[in-house]
Amino acid sequence: MMGKISGSAALAMRILAFAALVASAASSQGRALQAMPPMMSMAPMMSMAPAPGMMAPMTFMQPALPYPYAATEPFIDARTNTIHFTKHLATYYTNLNTAASTNSSLAMMKLDALIPALNMGTPKVIRNNAGGIFNHLIFFKTLMMPTAMSNSTNNTMLPEDIAKAIDASFGNFTAFSKNMTDTALGVFGSGWAWLTYNPKTKALAVEPTANQDNPLSSSLGYSGNTPLVGIDVWEHAYYLKHQNVRAAYIKDWFMVVNWPQVSANYKAAMGGDLNSLITYASA
Repeated sequence: MMGKISGSAALAMRILAFAALVASAASSQGRALQAMPPMMSMAPMMSMAPAPGMMAPMTFMQPALPYPYAATEPFIDARTNTIHFTKHLATYYTNLNTAASTNSSLAMMKLDALIPALNMGTPKVIRNNAGGIFNHLIFFKTLMMPTAMSNSTNNTMLPEDIAKAIDASFGNFTAFSKNMTDTALGVFGSGWAWLTYNPKTKALAVEPTANQDNPLSSSLGYSGNTPLVGIDVWEHAYYLKHQNVRAAYIKDWFMVVNWPQVSANYKAAMGGDLNSLITYASA
């Protein structure tokens, strides 16, 4: 009979078994995880693996929603906001933190650097969940309480700078809102419609992305523009209240856009400050 296996030897065996399981899973999908740029290498980092019985470190921390879940009623309902923020967004955080717990390069990255660096070789667990976090942080940060509006259409809530930029790029707010609406309606399946800022031309644009992709991810085939505000057209964003009527949801979304925050995002984008887009004030 062999003697008892030491604690360190047992840990090493578990690590090797886990590595073998990961390799087997990748093989069953017909390909291994593709290589990423050096700063995003997915090579297993054993120093980052949590000790037995301990939870993975929370590298990416979800902020608190800066307003009550019912704040956007009656246009976006409280139940949708609650499930959207505490279930869907929270799951993206859990999944990304799990990936970061075994990869030191990912664990050391910030979202504002990670999203522009995503490419076709990025493992889907990172691409989908990092994108989901970044996109949703912008989405929730750019909503507001309808009682704070100055009129029933929300159009006069636009600060002067973003109003002028919209007029210069689209002609007027009506043309912009139609462009944004048509783009959101045209997303097949799940995705987003974005108002973006082009740092080269200084102009605004409207563009769609699929799933949880973001316009910043130029290596995924997108523009590289900076998102200012976006409409989430995944069904989880509207199905409880609006069912399959996406057009009604989009109309209601326009009623609760926080245009002062969009203006702040516009200023941040002009200054190249991506982190400000997703930074929430302390509760």
